[in-house]
Amino acid sequence: MTKKYFSVILPVYINDKYNIFKKSFNSILNQTLKPKEIIILFDGPVDLKIKNFLKIKKKNKPFIKVLNFKENRGLGYILNYGVKK
Repeated sequence: MTKKYFSVILPVYINDKYNIFKKSFNSILNQTLKPKEIIILFDGPVDLKIKNFLKIKKKNKPFIKVLNFKENRGLGYILNYGVKK
């Protein structure tokens, strides 16, 4: 059986709530089939709780990558950027 590898792209926007983000993120980690990498895309400024949560998670999970855009670029733009990375 060959192993399947895939990446997950999770965009985050300023209006995203911490509780919902945390639930989504933990759901990705708890799947039976684990992703090779999780790419978090901050589309402009985001909630500080989300940033702090990810800072803690990244310490023991090197497959988490965070890409930060200083200003809002739009969902389509950041998803395309994430796919290229």
